[in-house]
Amino acid sequence: MNQIEQSDPEEAELVASYEAGEWRSVNNLREETDRYQEYARSTFKKVNASTCRNHLE
Repeated sequence: MNQIEQSDPEEAELVASYEAGEWRSVNNLREETDRYQEYARSTFKKVNASTCRNHLE
């Protein structure tokens, strides 16, 4: 049994996509990492605010 068969379906899909050459490197990795971290922080703040608001009702 290979590693793909042992993983969950989502992980297997990512591995297959990578192996098919569908992923590309970015020249500005640090900038892209910072940008997506900010997206994640913003999303977390929205979810957290919504959760807190729901608990107060």
